Amino acid sequence: MHLKTGVFLLAAVFLSGPVIAGEDAELRQCRKLKREIDHYTELRRHGGSGKQMDAWKAARWEREKAFSDLRCSYYGSQL
Repeated sequence: MHLKTGVFLLAAVFLSGPVIAGEDAELRQCRKLKREIDHYTELRRHGGSGKQMDAWKAARWEREKAFSDLRCSYYGSQL
């Protein structure tokens, strides 16, 4: 009985490894996107030419879209 429990435990650890690693990679990507969104927000707050503001707005929108597509809001306070 103990052997079966050990085998199931080892299987669970090995099978969950890639999932955890994938979640870490997703979390890192989400954190990066969040930093970039905040960066473009700050740039726009400080102002610039119309052309700069439009470029920053477009860049921010692209990061927000990626943030949404990755479902980064799932990580909430971890960001």
